[in-house]
Amino acid sequence: MATTQQKHNQEHQLQCERDSKRWAAWINSRLRKAIKRGDLAPLEGADFAERLRSGVVLWRLLGTCADDLPQTPRGLRLTRPLSRIECLDNLAFVFKALDRIGVDHTGIGPLDVADARLELVLGLVWSLMAHVASRERDNVFKWAAITHAKADVVVPHTIRKIDAAASDALPASNDARRDLADALTYAERRFGVAPLFDADEPSVDERCVVAYLAELRRKVIDPSPPPSPIKQREAPWLATLKAWRDRAASKTNGEGRAWAAALHDALDLCDAPPSKAWDALRADADTLSRRSAAEDDSEAAALAAGKAMGAAEGRAEARAAQAVSRAIEGKEAAAARMNVQARAALKAATKADAAAAAVVAEAAARLQDVEEKRRAAFEEGCRTALKDAAATNASTIVDADA
Repeated sequence: MATTQQKHNQEHQLQCERDSKRWAAWINSRLRKAIKRGDLAPLEGADFAERLRSGVVLWRLLGTCADDLPQTPRGLRLTRPLSRIECLDNLAFVFKALDRIGVDHTGIGPLDVADARLELVLGLVWSLMAHVASRERDNVFKWAAITHAKADVVVPHTIRKIDAAASDALPASNDARRDLADALTYAERRFGVAPLFDADEPSVDERCVVAYLAELRRKVIDPSPPPSPIKQREAPWLATLKAWRDRAASKTNGEGRAWAAALHDALDLCDAPPSKAWDALRADADTLSRRSAAEDDSEAAALAAGKAMGAAEGRAEARAAQAVSRAIEGKEAAAARMNVQARAALKAATKADAAAAAVVAEAAARLQDVEEKRRAAFEEGCRTALKDAAATNASTIVDADA
């Protein structure tokens, strides 16, 4: 029982490794422009789930799988090593876009991708591939002139049809599986399209065949004719970036620098083919960036000069304030001394007033004593005079009677 379980686990692990290599090759094919520019490193099967955990590869992949994908969100982080929280923020944008374009990811969420759970990540990429296959099925069938997607029939037939040398390199035989294996090997060597299935698989899913033929079509032929130079219409994003450039050039303050920085960041993020308009925008963005840097230097110099002038004025004001303070302190000291002297004089005057009051009080007391003695002497004199008069009257009456 243990041996059977181990065998099953080994087969499952080998299948995951094969699927990782297949989907890594499919993603590399879809993102070949970004890889060619150096924006991304090619994916490999060994670190497949780990490379997708940041959400950056998935977001760029979504850009090749949907026409109505929203612009890159402001909070999406596409550069430098990301923390787990930043990875989850990116994956939240990715899964919101998956819901918008109708990709089924039942049972798979941002945490599963951030944790690099290989089976669930493979399932998510499979669902995205199935969405692309259903989206491109009609165009692929029309291009390959087929009515079904039986791998051992349509793949060798399509390769012989698109490449004249393949007719000699891939002669038809009675072994359909061998013809399919040879055709897959030839297409990988000739066009660089890695197979999404094995030739010995008993039943190949139609969506895998359609996705494989779609990548072969992308490598071999451009389905749309080249536009006429006279009637070529300017791409909407190009007109938007030109408007940003004009706004950045017309402003010489912080607003102009903000538009210049936005233009520069947008050019770094856009996945556009080389063109004269693109090169002109890039040159204008570099010029505006240099102008912004010069303006920043000028503002920094002006700010430093203003700080120096302000410091000098501040020192002059400080000296003037010190002089005023010293003058005020001198006046306050003189006033304080005068105040002390005035209080001393007032105190002396108060003492003099008290002494004078004492003298007056003593004089008043003496005067009152004199007046009392004088009144007493007067009253005594009056009483004596009355007594004498009474005595004289009495003696006169006696003499009269006699």
